[in-house]
Amino acid sequence: MPVLAGGAEPVPGHPPRALRTGEIREVVADFARAAANSLAAGFDGDEIHAADGHLFDQFRCPYLNDRVCGGFDRQRAEAALRSDSADLIAFGKHFIASPDLVGRLRIGAPLAAFDARTVYKGGERGYIDHPLLEEEEVFGQA
Repeated sequence: MPVLAGGAEPVPGHPPRALRTGEIREVVADFARAAANSLAAGFDGDEIHAADGHLFDQFRCPYLNDRVCGGFDRQRAEAALRSDSADLIAFGKHFIASPDLVGRLRIGAPLAAFDARTVYKGGERGYIDHPLLEEEEVFGQA
């Protein structure tokens, strides 16, 4: 993938690839070193651009990030951590759909379904209308 280096002639670049797990720590260290260098040079700080296909967006976007397993429940998350196939397990969607997620995981209760059609669409639907496990059991939804 060619890039321009200040002139009219492209410079060959490397095609993008997924980082290996150990490389993620190196990239984090690179960002920390860059921030320290900018402060040492007299800047107020750094801004890390994290949208439109940049590094952080690539971690959260399922179309760009083929490393994401997703769909974790308690057993799959624990197995991934034990086998060193994951350094971090996130339950972001599950926290939105199950406001009592920690309690559900503790007792092995099913997680509430996540509805992507309601997220970031404005209004209350999809954020504060998910029932707690006790409410599901009372109303027969569990």
